[in-house]
Amino acid sequence: AIEFVEPERPSFARAIELASTRLMSSATAVECVSVFAGRRPDVDPTIALDDLMRELAIDIIPVDGPQWRAAAEALLRFGKGRSL
Repeated sequence: AIEFVEPERPSFARAIELASTRLMSSATAVECVSVFAGRRPDVDPTIALDDLMRELAIDIIPVDGPQWRAAAEALLRFGKGRSL
């Protein structure tokens, strides 16, 4: 939303600005690169994400065992093509 100036951009940018800790999981970073690659084929998506993370002062952190398991379970329950 922030990178592509979507309607939610101001509220997301404000929330990030107010956050005392700014972290993003490495799995989310990979997903962002995928979205950037699809929506901005003229730009290297890894550079675009690096630039955005630097601009917003967000650190990318590793995903641990419990986190990947929770994400996988959420994907299987709510992900694309799934329903409750």
